[in-house]
Amino acid sequence: MKSMKHWMIGLLLLIGLWPNQPVSAADPTDVGPAMPAVVVDGNATATSTAQVDVVAQTLALVQVPDLRFQAVKVKDLIQGPQTLAMVSGSVTKDGEGPGFDGDDQEQIVVEDFRGTNSGWQLLVKLDAFQLADSSTTLMPMQASFAPTNAIGTNASGMTLSATDFADNDAPVVVAPMNRGTGTTTIQIATASLTLPQTKSVLAGDYRAPLNWLLVSGPQP
Repeated sequence: MKSMKHWMIGLLLLIGLWPNQPVSAADPTDVGPAMPAVVVDGNATATSTAQVDVVAQTLALVQVPDLRFQAVKVKDLIQGPQTLAMVSGSVTKDGEGPGFDGDDQEQIVVEDFRGTNSGWQLLVKLDAFQLADSSTTLMPMQASFAPTNAIGTNASGMTLSATDFADNDAPVVVAPMNRGTGTTTIQIATASLTLPQTKSVLAGDYRAPLNWLLVSGPQP
């Protein structure tokens, strides 16, 4: 019996079934044979990313016109209001050259490179005419441009309005949303000015400022 017991113990040890016998960890250096690579038959797809930055720039009023109107006689102003047509864009300030920011090309130029497509609006106001070297003034009764279509990279449907801008901030050009981007140019075809009857008018050279305001969005 004793020999039979020794034989059973030896058999259990050989086959690793002895109860509560600890198991040794595998040797990490023993990697065995290499695993085969994964091979996919047919088409394979993947997605990656490309990026580009579009840099915002500015909304700018690049060019505004000077306006020179017809001469008017003292007699005519004494008799009643006079409406005068624009004759050119050539004016002088104190006889020393072009005045203020305007020029003689008779056009408006706006640039919109903001990248917002929010539109813009250009307003203008004509103030009182003042006699050179004097405090004498003539307040205009009416001033307006002839309607003219705008031209530009995205100016479809935009026009120069005939809104009265005498002593009034008038929206003369409106770019609605998704219009007016890029460069917009409007050539001034003509303009008109009405001066009031002035029974004590003084002769001389009168000048008035045109105040331009470019605002973002279709409403001021």
